[in-house]
Amino acid sequence: MIIFLLLRKGKQGETESVGGEKLSVSRQVDTRRRGEIMNCWEYKQCGREKGGIHAEKKGICPAYPHHGKGCARVAGTLCGGKVQGEFVMKLLSCIKCDFYQSENYDKSYGKDKEIV
Repeated sequence: MIIFLLLRKGKQGETESVGGEKLSVSRQVDTRRRGEIMNCWEYKQCGREKGGIHAEKKGICPAYPHHGKGCARVAGTLCGGKVQGEFVMKLLSCIKCDFYQSENYDKSYGKDKEIV
């Protein structure tokens, strides 16, 4: 699958159809890449994974490498360039996140899930 990155001027939230798929003006990633489910750092392209473009300056994200599909449950992740607090404090902003709303986010809160 092709990963689309739409780089055109326009208001955030606008959509445009490309190849039958709706893409937002900001950034839309085709999450069906080779049938894989993506981690948050791949989807959001934040560069805070180990070896990422922002890892040295901003630090490695606490969700990396084991919590990339459940980052809302991890304290200290970035959203909008700001460090987020604990799960309870950040949940309202996380549920609005495009990654959280995607098929990539693991919304199962089973017994085997660890809250970090």
